[in-house]
Amino acid sequence: MKKKIVQASASLLLILALTWAVPALAGGKPLAVNLDWRNVVPAGSGDPNVFGDASVWVHAGQGQLCWEIRAVYYQSAWPPTGAFIHRGSAGVNGPVVIALGAPIPPPDSYVATGCTSASVELLKDIQRKPSNYYLQITNETHPGGATRGQLGGQGI
Repeated sequence: MKKKIVQASASLLLILALTWAVPALAGGKPLAVNLDWRNVVPAGSGDPNVFGDASVWVHAGQGQLCWEIRAVYYQSAWPPTGAFIHRGSAGVNGPVVIALGAPIPPPDSYVATGCTSASVELLKDIQRKPSNYYLQITNETHPGGATRGQLGGQGI
């Protein structure tokens, strides 16, 4: 029991450290993303056991997009198989425009962070019209999308 408490405490400290460190490293004001299985298209096709939120930083001048995804998988297919930025407004499926990768996180929840390169034109469009883009996470049982959220608003 004591070992589980120590492990849980260490995991919480790591999550808090990443939550504070990544925004400082990313710079700029993040776009907030509310991840909800009910946002996956077609309606009802997402995983009702997956939810979370994310912050996305767009650095068009450097040709870079950075992210921090905080998701919880409750009694669901594990692990996530990918995270992607798609072009598409709410309620509409669209093509993948930026692949964020598939980290192998600890069971039941994860914090995934990173940065990737993208075209300056694409990043400028995301900055101008963030709600025309969405972040989607997939897993083995929901390859078309386990949870999804439109980019927009002020992130944390």
